[in-house]
Amino acid sequence: MNKNLAEKVFPAYMKNLDIICPPVEAKKEKIEVYRICKTGKIEERSFLPTYIEYEEKGTLTFLDLNDVGAYSLSCYEKKRDARNKLIFFTKKTPKPIAAVGITSPDCGVVMRTKERKRTRDSHVDWWLYENSTPWKYFREANVLLR
Repeated sequence: MNKNLAEKVFPAYMKNLDIICPPVEAKKEKIEVYRICKTGKIEERSFLPTYIEYEEKGTLTFLDLNDVGAYSLSCYEKKRDARNKLIFFTKKTPKPIAAVGITSPDCGVVMRTKERKRTRDSHVDWWLYENSTPWKYFREANVLLR
């Protein structure tokens, strides 16, 4: 089997769901996005899908497991939305930072959240392949400056 092909699989927690995850409309696309890094660093721990974050904290009961977005990495296209999220997380975590980068097709597939449900912000869902390294495509961004 081709090694590159073997690496392009979705994590086990996305299999055997009652929903199709990722959605069939998700695609390999490069989108410039912002990600809030709650650890204060651009590292693997700051790029965990929502499901994994909640699972590690033991708070899965607070997550809608029938929403495909629960299994994605959350990003934002617009600086304004990233700024709002950074301000929100500043109240909950010690020193989060914003990072800007691209949704590399080598790491997974994406879909703008407004394409699948009603939302007013620029949220992007990014479903990552196993062993992907999305943080390598990001750098720190100062979203508090206009």
